[in-house]
Amino acid sequence: MVHVGYLVVEMAGEDARIKDVHLDEFLRNPDISLLINVLPQNASMSSKMNYVQILETLVSIQVTRFDCGGVVIGGVLFHKLLDGTAMSKFFNTWAKIARCDDDDGVEKITPLDFTSSSLLFPAQNLPQEFVETKNMIFFNEEKFIVKRFVFNAKSIETIKMKVSSENVPNPTRIEALPTFIWKHMILATRAAKGISSRPFMLAHLVNLRSRIDPKLPNAFGSIVFVANSEVIEISHEVELPHLVGIVREMFENMNSEGIGRR
Repeated sequence: MVHVGYLVVEMAGEDARIKDVHLDEFLRNPDISLLINVLPQNASMSSKMNYVQILETLVSIQVTRFDCGGVVIGGVLFHKLLDGTAMSKFFNTWAKIARCDDDDGVEKITPLDFTSSSLLFPAQNLPQEFVETKNMIFFNEEKFIVKRFVFNAKSIETIKMKVSSENVPNPTRIEALPTFIWKHMILATRAAKGISSRPFMLAHLVNLRSRIDPKLPNAFGSIVFVANSEVIEISHEVELPHLVGIVREMFENMNSEGIGRR
């Protein structure tokens, strides 16, 4: 028996509005400080109380209207229930239902799999080391700086050429970009801390749907895992071809066998 619970929809206030900004301007040159305004009000993580409030709501949706007539639908969804891939499927399915543009009045929708993730990954307590990491990330009261960097197609191809090596002659985008960012984080840490040598490790979230056996292309849930590189200590020049080999090995280990060992 599957218990689906109750559907509760609460309407709170009127549509939000952003004045003196047109939607096309917002999309072309997004202002990070404005992004919070298109999300539900309980999306702020400025305090522990606000984070707890997020956990109490499975889905929060806010409709924001611009002076030009444009509309943004912003959502905050409970991360224990779904990851970025599932959230994208949620909004795309919602949009298809809203369009209703086939002969039957409903656009063809690929059925989502709501059971595989819970069967393959049953609920269990987190190991203590993960609990400590979670508390450090989500309940850290230090101030954070958020910046946006755009890598266009030409920049990505240039980075792929720079990181390629004899062992990794054709790095993928998902190998090249983390390698490039990792190198510059190492250099920035060295400059900020004033030290030339310290241990470094790369961690990267990975979508498991296409990496495990059986594959779960339409599974709905939070089906991600953290890929960790080996810990390295570099006291000399940071070489991109060396780092990309470590990154490739990290991703290659994210399969059914590698995940089963964790």
